[in-house]
Amino acid sequence: EHTQFEIKNQDTYNWQTNKLDFNGAKVLIVDDIAQNRELLVFYLQDFNLELIVTHSGAEAVELAQKYLPNIVLMDIRMPDMNGFEATELIKNIDGMQNIPNIAVTASSLQSDIEKMTSLFAGYIRKPLQKNILVKELTKHLNYIVLEKNNISEANVEHEENNQFDNIIDDEIKLEFSNQFAEIII
Repeated sequence: EHTQFEIKNQDTYNWQTNKLDFNGAKVLIVDDIAQNRELLVFYLQDFNLELIVTHSGAEAVELAQKYLPNIVLMDIRMPDMNGFEATELIKNIDGMQNIPNIAVTASSLQSDIEKMTSLFAGYIRKPLQKNILVKELTKHLNYIVLEKNNISEANVEHEENNQFDNIIDDEIKLEFSNQFAEIII
């Protein structure tokens, strides 16, 4: 068995033997790119989370006020209102001052990283990796560890998910490479 302390101190999460349950915590997912939103939902769908999803910073502020999520996963670069602006507004909502906001970004600009570390409780680099995403959630949300009863069943699930994760990761990496090429050129 693994305790919460052991999981938080692991570099990666052991997908074959454990499952985490986040007790229905509300997660606000904000990203203007549909593929990124879909990937986040896919990665988080099996952890007993209530997922609230939007494509814009302005709508994120409205949804945060309406649902008071337990954590916000915020893209930084969005067309209408960027993640910095949206997060500053969300932090001014009554009851949201101490809610963790996690930046989800492909940005590696030093100025963005400095601003993220001061405004956000953490940040996750794109392309997303499931184990890093879940590990970040364990730092900020309460959860329980559910042990798998049948190890062979867990291995089958892991292999199937891993194959799908690799496909998605390759597609996302290509998409981000194309986006970065456009930005650099």
